[in-house]
Amino acid sequence: MTSATPSPRRIGDTPQGGPVQGFYLRRGTERRPSASRSADHWPAARPDLVTLAKGIAAGYTPFGAVLAPNRIVDAVVESGGFLHGHTYFANPLSCAIAHAVVGEMIDRDLIGNAARMGVLLRERLDALAARSRVIGEVRGIGLLMAIELVADKASKQMPPPELGPPARLGALALEQGLALYSRRTSQGKFGDWVMITPPLIIDAAQVDELVDLLARAIAAFERTLSAR
Repeated sequence: MTSATPSPRRIGDTPQGGPVQGFYLRRGTERRPSASRSADHWPAARPDLVTLAKGIAAGYTPFGAVLAPNRIVDAVVESGGFLHGHTYFANPLSCAIAHAVVGEMIDRDLIGNAARMGVLLRERLDALAARSRVIGEVRGIGLLMAIELVADKASKQMPPPELGPPARLGALALEQGLALYSRRTSQGKFGDWVMITPPLIIDAAQVDELVDLLARAIAAFERTLSAR
């Protein structure tokens, strides 16, 4: 790895990688067993093991897996194999659900849809940010997006902490029929943001509807700030 490359987690001398929030699926990219999400930004980062969970079973059941290249698998097999015989190993219900979920991802091209709809979602969110005075930045990729909430767009001044901006916007969005991921982080010390992470099956019309509902909630949030 280069000196500018963040080090993946390690177990012994084996670099580790693990996706969070269905990262690869939502961003619309497919991964190889030898790659981690860091590899898109730092090509030198190549973990030997990648841990997977969440997206494999779509949250319907507990399920996890580990991906490894043949050179590691072959070495383990030649040394006697790896006994992974815990109580719920290969649970038939979880395996059936995971098989069905992965089948849906492939058959319905959900990874490709995340990439295509992600482009449209970004365009619509950027347009909304351009006409809003409380969206300081749009960031993300694919269907894993977020907007930063500010009180002043020019200075990037944060909204009043006591307002609880993410929760307030989340409540206003819910009044419009839109559920947002509005959990606050670090008590807003480093800024407030709201995730925009629609289902992988979303279509163009639903992207438009999502942003239209968000725009109404943002307008109500702006009125809340103006009234203070």
